[in-house]
Amino acid sequence: MNSRLIAAYVIQNSSSDRFREGVDRKRIVDLQNRAWEMDSGLYRYIQHGFSILDYLDSSTMSEKTKQLNEYLNFVTNTVEMQKVLDEVEKALNLVRNEWNQNLEQSNIAIADILGFELEGNWNVYIQHSAIKTGANLSGDILWAHRTDWKNYNTIYLWHEILHSTFGHSNEEHAIIELIADNELRARLNKITYPPFEGHDFLGDFREHLLPDWQKYLKSTPRDIKKFVADHSVTK
Repeated sequence: MNSRLIAAYVIQNSSSDRFREGVDRKRIVDLQNRAWEMDSGLYRYIQHGFSILDYLDSSTMSEKTKQLNEYLNFVTNTVEMQKVLDEVEKALNLVRNEWNQNLEQSNIAIADILGFELEGNWNVYIQHSAIKTGANLSGDILWAHRTDWKNYNTIYLWHEILHSTFGHSNEEHAIIELIADNELRARLNKITYPPFEGHDFLGDFREHLLPDWQKYLKSTPRDIKKFVADHSVTK
């Protein structure tokens, strides 16, 4: 766990729309209030002028970043922070256990869907479960434990990993959803689709791709790169 990153992420995600419904946010709010009391100026800077991606790149250490690091060091040593870290550690163990349980089966399934084994290394930074989290920042993945349905964490970690393989067009994002959110979910959880899982704004793209996607899954050998190239238009 990266405690300073967790602290910065808690501060950066303080608006009410960043909280997940039904998840206890008391520890998060307590830490946000304590961090504000310690230095409201740096708190505001983290909220509005601070990039988590820049923070993960330690090669750029500006004077402001040095101040932030000192501030975050103080924040991470508070009682409120320790309570947050205790909950994040529990979430980390739950995500790790689920991932390891599914690793062999999901690796085989992803390789079968793509037509090749996906190789690489990704750093996964677990955040507090009360905050909406799911992002791939140039290979560094931010995630928070969720139990919306069976194997949710495994499937959406693969979703984030796939963002390192494909581009950022709507078509490519919809293809990632077909691969992970739907086909992998169907195989792990022994269900069928549609109905789809995925972003509402990508619904039309998924529907448009579905006939060719179904043909692709019946084909051998498969080549996901060709499928993506044939269906990626909007950059």
